[in-house]
Amino acid sequence: MDIAVLVAAGGSGTRFGGNKLLAQFQGEVVFTTCLRNLSGPGVKFVVATKTPEILAEYLPEGMEVLWAPGGDSRTASVGNALAELQKSGPLPPFIAVHDAARPLATYALLQQCRERLLAENADGVIAAHRVTDTIHQVDETGRIQATPPRSLLWAAETPQLFRSQILWEAYQAWKGEALPPSDDAALVHGVFPQSRILMLENPQNNLKITYRHDI
Repeated sequence: MDIAVLVAAGGSGTRFGGNKLLAQFQGEVVFTTCLRNLSGPGVKFVVATKTPEILAEYLPEGMEVLWAPGGDSRTASVGNALAELQKSGPLPPFIAVHDAARPLATYALLQQCRERLLAENADGVIAAHRVTDTIHQVDETGRIQATPPRSLLWAAETPQLFRSQILWEAYQAWKGEALPPSDDAALVHGVFPQSRILMLENPQNNLKITYRHDI
């Protein structure tokens, strides 16, 4: 095993109006497509969910995963998956975090993240795409406060791949004591401001399914 993929599969699906991971997608359910597309040599999955007995029925044929309890937040779920991985034995060199609601991410994309991390001696590499819309920063009334240049803005996706030790130490430092960050790159960089986390531009469709029309 070279990479452990922690799959966050514990969302409530409120905006979707049901369990989006069980929605039909490309001839199978979203959850199955997600794991199938990311699976490959050297990859081990840890799935954090509140319904393992349901999702277990939709694993790709022959696949075995570790199960971890879903938390009250995405970050809590990933922390639970990380703890379950640590209990199972020595950590692999790399750990990736992925949202189960992104079924189009591939094993090739995962490997590209790993290759860039090694080539540039980074602490983490995350799939992302350049922002094409103008983004305004506003106050609580909706009044514009600042408009950052689009050239400096990237929209984060998953997978987000890290050296195992830095991700482990970042979660040990967080321990659920602060407001959960919006993604793992933000958590790692928040704990270790000097860490080098790079963007990997992903030109492929890596949509996160949030609403029914996303299907």
